[in-house]
Amino acid sequence: MPSPEHTAYQARVLDALRELATDPDRRRDIDRHANAMLVLWHVDLEPARPILELGYRGDRRSEERWCPVVLLRCLLLGALLGCPNPNDLAPELRCNPVLRAIVDVICPPDGSRRAASPSIGVFYSFFHRLHDGTQHTGPPVGERPSDHQRRRAMTPRPPWHARPELDGKEDRKPVAKKRKKASKKVSKHRRRRAKTAAKAKAKRPNQPKKTAQAALDIARALQDTRNPADLTQRLLEILWACGVVESAEKGLLGDVHALITSGDGSPLETNAAGLGHKLCPCSRRVRCDCPRRFSDPDATRGYDSYRKKYVFGHWFYEVAVGSEGHDLPLGLGLFPAHYSDFYASITVTERLYKHLRDRTDGWKMATHSADCGEDGRANHEYLRERDIKPVISISKSVPATHPDRPDVHLSQRGIPLCDAKVEMASWGTGGKDRPQFVCPVKAGKLEHCPLAPRDDQAWLCQPGTRLGPQVTVSTKQQPRLHPEISRNSRKYRKLYAIRTSCERSNGVKKETLHLNRCRHRRWSFWVTRLYLAALLQHAKAWVAGMDARTWVAGLLGEGPGSSQLAEAA
Repeated sequence: MPSPEHTAYQARVLDALRELATDPDRRRDIDRHANAMLVLWHVDLEPARPILELGYRGDRRSEERWCPVVLLRCLLLGALLGCPNPNDLAPELRCNPVLRAIVDVICPPDGSRRAASPSIGVFYSFFHRLHDGTQHTGPPVGERPSDHQRRRAMTPRPPWHARPELDGKEDRKPVAKKRKKASKKVSKHRRRRAKTAAKAKAKRPNQPKKTAQAALDIARALQDTRNPADLTQRLLEILWACGVVESAEKGLLGDVHALITSGDGSPLETNAAGLGHKLCPCSRRVRCDCPRRFSDPDATRGYDSYRKKYVFGHWFYEVAVGSEGHDLPLGLGLFPAHYSDFYASITVTERLYKHLRDRTDGWKMATHSADCGEDGRANHEYLRERDIKPVISISKSVPATHPDRPDVHLSQRGIPLCDAKVEMASWGTGGKDRPQFVCPVKAGKLEHCPLAPRDDQAWLCQPGTRLGPQVTVSTKQQPRLHPEISRNSRKYRKLYAIRTSCERSNGVKKETLHLNRCRHRRWSFWVTRLYLAALLQHAKAWVAGMDARTWVAGLLGEGPGSSQLAEAA
């Protein structure tokens, strides 16, 4: 049920569009932006007002300022139009009255100092106020988060190759093409140079690695606390208040008391220069160790395994639900580019888990599927502690035999093997957290045993038993090798197939919603863009199957049945 404020917004937009439609040129503009209008018409942003107003309370220019809900709607419109950057969006709004009508930008009265549409500085101020929250207008207690980020961007720092706190992994560069085999003299020179570099690297203190075990230790230490009231939490609350709850009411998330989620990460290349900007008088052609200015201080160099190249930027991880043919995000997190899914998955899932725990309507995550990028013992232990069943593809590092039982041989998927070196069939459990495996012939997975003679295909190693040889393993002792849902079961294959929804969701953000066109140089800007794109994914799922131009024609009273549609609007 839309709020009264959103209903009033729809009425104002309808009146403005009917007045503009009398001009043939404006009428064509209305049809051109029909898809964006259809999405924004159905997104009720009023639940986000209390969160957005945190950065505007006590503002001395409250009468002149722009409504934060209108600014949020403008940013959503920019993502739909393909111009998400404020430098491109502000001129579009200033020149096009149809776009101003869609976002409900009302011209100020005569004598007002406010412009006819939000300027570029207004949008950046909105980003900073959202980042600061109550610290922007409250008493000056310490440094504001946005000011701290700007100060770090202006503070010179050593370049990547001269930083002692790095372990050298972020300083790698991609090789354009495979080099030819060098001569012996060149090989000797390269070996000597590599040996010298190894000695220099050994003298540097290594950076503390952000491993999955570190994330698990943090989650265990803070498991009884609430999520911090930071920018990510404010964006998460906006996403849930304006998008996720509405999708659940429309039945797009499935059973909310047993959510089937999936997770995946993707690199996000920043617009900042990875080598920084030189401030010293050294020649541009000389590689020096003088401090440089990095406009995106939170970005690092990481590896994009899909495109097989190194990028300078960030790494975002997403937890999504794939149901009813839609890929809908539930929570996101943004990290430096050299972070991996091992660490990011636990951090993002823990924030989402606490958000669900604090709700009173019984929402819960039942299963979580991911690829081998999260195949670690710490990840499995974390999901088990949160009562979430993991569906994670195992990597190639699987022992040939069970670590605690040398008589049990394992396949590459961690499944026990029978005497014929064939994976045994999953057959329920032999107790709590004890998956059971039986003979594949008895379970109907194979027609005959590979050890059976050619003249006796019905031969079995244990013909008198109902299920043949049986093996029961413990999930508690080896959560990574033997999860509760066995990797060769039908349920595992069905749940693991849903994992691709998160990959498609990442592609929608980058390509369809033009995330790569933002050209930002701040961590706070990027994470805000991610959550706005996630909100649009929910809104686009609500109007899937509707023809935008037909809907606009009915709204303006031009098509059959338009009178009923206009009255309903």
